[in-house]
Amino acid sequence: MAFPLLRHMKDVVRMIRRRYLWLLLLALSFAGCNHDDVYSTDSRYKLSFSMDTISFDTVFSTVGSATMRMCIYNRNDVPLQFDAVMASANSPFQINVDGQSGSLFNDLTLDAKDSMYVFATVTIDPTNNNNPLQFSDSLIIYLKSGVLQKVTLLAYGQDARILRGSVISRDTVFSAELPIIIYDSLFVDTNATLVLSAGTRLFFHKGAGLKVAGRLVARGTADSAVVMRGDRTDRLFSDLPYNLITGQWDGVRLLSSSFENEFSYCDIHGANYGIIADTSVTDKKKVTIRSSIIHNMSGNVLELNNCYSEVVNSQITNGGGNCVSILGGESRFTFCTIANYFPWGISDVAVLLKNSDNDIPYPLKSAVFKNCIITGYHSSEIVDLLSDSLSGYSKDEVSEYALSYCLVKSKDTINTRYTNVVYDDLYASDNFRQISIKDYQFDFRLDSLSLARGIADINDINLFPVDLLNNSRLEQDKVDAGCYRYTDY
Repeated sequence: MAFPLLRHMKDVVRMIRRRYLWLLLLALSFAGCNHDDVYSTDSRYKLSFSMDTISFDTVFSTVGSATMRMCIYNRNDVPLQFDAVMASANSPFQINVDGQSGSLFNDLTLDAKDSMYVFATVTIDPTNNNNPLQFSDSLIIYLKSGVLQKVTLLAYGQDARILRGSVISRDTVFSAELPIIIYDSLFVDTNATLVLSAGTRLFFHKGAGLKVAGRLVARGTADSAVVMRGDRTDRLFSDLPYNLITGQWDGVRLLSSSFENEFSYCDIHGANYGIIADTSVTDKKKVTIRSSIIHNMSGNVLELNNCYSEVVNSQITNGGGNCVSILGGESRFTFCTIANYFPWGISDVAVLLKNSDNDIPYPLKSAVFKNCIITGYHSSEIVDLLSDSLSGYSKDEVSEYALSYCLVKSKDTINTRYTNVVYDDLYASDNFRQISIKDYQFDFRLDSLSLARGIADINDINLFPVDLLNNSRLEQDKVDAGCYRYTDY
């Protein structure tokens, strides 16, 4: 008798299970239908967007852009359902909405107080035009209530010349017609000269640089500088473009075999280092830098190793290493602003002088700074690590450097090498127009309160009659130190 009862109990259990399963499926079915059926069709309810325009900075043709992100929000107390479609059939923009890629998105639902991501990229075909062209499209949002909303997509496409691991083996001229994007570095071979005409723009990919075994002549003008920078034209954050970040490319290296290099009206920024001049003989000029800006490097901004160099009317600023590092040789700086307000962490002093390296002697035959500004955050921004005696050299050959008519940040107020100098004890914002670590904005033109005003040698103005911005020094009764003369405009 127990066996029939057991079978009966098993049948009851099976029946209960089937009923629970049926009820569960029914509930899920209602839940699924409910999600679709209860969205609002009231035209009062609309979506919100984290931005009304997805805007890309200049995008080089064929290269493609970084990915931009925006959010769609339903800030209402009811779910909303909508379709999304790209306005143009052949759009250069690529869209991903809520994890789906394409150009048409049907029956998208946002619960109350919920959000979803939209990701966008753009790839521009060659435009056969030297100037940037604007490209735009719209992501159209059709709410089930009949309300239409849209998000604009905007980009500027620029054709560019692309070089990959290129070697300049004969005399070559780069023009300003198109920007040049450099991958895997650009090498100027021995006996070759590369001329960069006014307005030439070199955009270096991460890790790429310019290495010169022959000769480099960069000839910008006051109105059309030669620019060397990284190739990222987008932003790390909405308020921080990659163009303001260090370490975006390698830098410019003048190898031991390279001489008679010239930089005039150049803007070099955002690299691991600015210009490094490798050890050479000192009876032949290695490099001349005139009216140029070398700024914002992870390491040294300008490094001169046992060579003969001249720097005039130039701004050399903000390095994680030194702004100017000199090892031996002969160097002359006139009307230069050398200032280290590096915003990306700990930095070294503005000027470092040495006459040996790893126990190898490199006599500092001369390092002359005249009508310059040498300043920064450190209590002393010029430091010499000089030996008074080097094996095999007379004392007169060991080290010779001098500062005159300069504004200098230094505790060494009795240094006999300093003549007619003014010691800087002002805040950076009192010397210069803008020193903003928070916003990464730096304007090294002189403030009205700057101690650099009127302290330069007036006898030099005929040799250097204009400043870096082409303002005349001849109009001054007293001449300002640094690469910028004070103006009230």
